[in-house]
Amino acid sequence: MIAVAERLQRMARMAFADPLTGVGNRRAMDDALAEPAATRRTRRDRRHGRRRRSEG
Repeated sequence: MIAVAERLQRMARMAFADPLTGVGNRRAMDDALAEPAATRRTRRDRRHGRRRRSEG
C-alpha cells in the first residue's frame, strides 16, 4: 500500500515539474496562475511554518 502511495506522489511530481531541472512546467504555471494569490501565500506560509501578523 505504501509503495502505491509513493508511486502516486512521484507521478504527481512528474506531472508538474521537469525531471531534469525540477522547475515547474506549463501545467504547474497554469495551476499557479489560476489559483488566487492570497491562497498561495497562505499555503506557502503554512508549509514554511509562518504565521500571519494577526495571529501573533
